[in-house]
Amino acid sequence: MTAQVAAGDGWRVSIATLDRDAPFSRFDGHDRTLVLLDGAITLVGIGWSQALAAGDSIAFPGDEAITATVAVPAHALNVMSRHDRWTHAVRRVAAPRVLEPGEIALVLGGDVRVDGERAARLDAVIGPARIAGSGQLLAIRFAAQKR
Repeated sequence: MTAQVAAGDGWRVSIATLDRDAPFSRFDGHDRTLVLLDGAITLVGIGWSQALAAGDSIAFPGDEAITATVAVPAHALNVMSRHDRWTHAVRRVAAPRVLEPGEIALVLGGDVRVDGERAARLDAVIGPARIAGSGQLLAIRFAAQKR
């Protein structure tokens, strides 16, 4: 099961629940970054495999055939962008933080507040926004490819 967090023309951010072994959907022409939020999985591609624990991330092409083997049920942040139109970056940052227009932050934990309201774990904030408090976030930024 996948819940969309945000999407635009040629990019998408979602959170997937991984509770059984299964192939990943292919997204031809896209670059993907997966950040494991909890649990433990192994990704298997042609000629490679990578074990991931909570907090680990991996980038890979969306047109590659990949299967997830689930050791412990997990949630994963998926960031995808069309490689001919966008680049993306995902990094762990701390609150407080000012989000630029279009920047997205996913709350990982701690005392995080947006506009005076407490944000819960896995809440998404889309900039422009001021994030107050002290907590951990995943910051996601998309940039248009130069043509």
